[in-house]
Amino acid sequence: MPSSTIHRAIVQRPRTRVGSVQASSAGTLGVRRRRAGHHVRQSAERGNLCRAGRDLVPKIERDCSHAGLRCFSCHSTGPLKVSADHVLTPHELGVRCEACHGPAAGHIKNPVKERPRNPGRLTADQLNAFCGQCHRMPGIQGDTTDLKDPWNSRHQPVMLAASYCFKSAKGRLTCLTCHSPHAPLETKLSTYDSACRKCHATERHRLAIAGKACVACHMPKVPAQPNLVFANHRIAVYTPGDPMSPVISRR
Repeated sequence: MPSSTIHRAIVQRPRTRVGSVQASSAGTLGVRRRRAGHHVRQSAERGNLCRAGRDLVPKIERDCSHAGLRCFSCHSTGPLKVSADHVLTPHELGVRCEACHGPAAGHIKNPVKERPRNPGRLTADQLNAFCGQCHRMPGIQGDTTDLKDPWNSRHQPVMLAASYCFKSAKGRLTCLTCHSPHAPLETKLSTYDSACRKCHATERHRLAIAGKACVACHMPKVPAQPNLVFANHRIAVYTPGDPMSPVISRR
């Protein structure tokens, strides 16, 4: 894999050691770990990691030769170290503080002048696009994404932006309305009812719901692939047999 191609796929800068942390020349910090770095060997020959026929991501990510880079761009934090024989070493494993709040080296040196980025101050559309950097960007004008394709249930910002709730909320509904970025994903469905009631204080159901959580019906689970299930973030009214096609057309 040519180094010029790697640089186009992901911003990469050499790391230098600073005290008890590691910092890149871009100002990214990373807690130094005792255990060895996580190495993954990725080459152009392993292009079978890409999903054929899916035109869902930018060209640089659709290129199968960049499958490894695409994974690490969202599943690690900071610049990658790429050796001559294509061994990738993440700066930090997982989604850490700087993935959302930006490089923190400047803030450590001058906390008053250099403030971390606060995604909570973004508008609903801006936050959707921000989270969409990893969860898939919302569609742009002229986008032909098939919203009824079960595979697209995994692209939460796309589906949320298409929902009537998001469009009519006038900025009150965002990713942060339901999800805390600093806590594990809440899997108890009824926990999200309070978020729904901010707009839907009075329930209007034609059928008995037997105390079901709002999202159980209005954000049904979708089997995108065998053993791969996502909640449909296109909030709407659905029939039990079709979790991707809203019953009410405007939604």
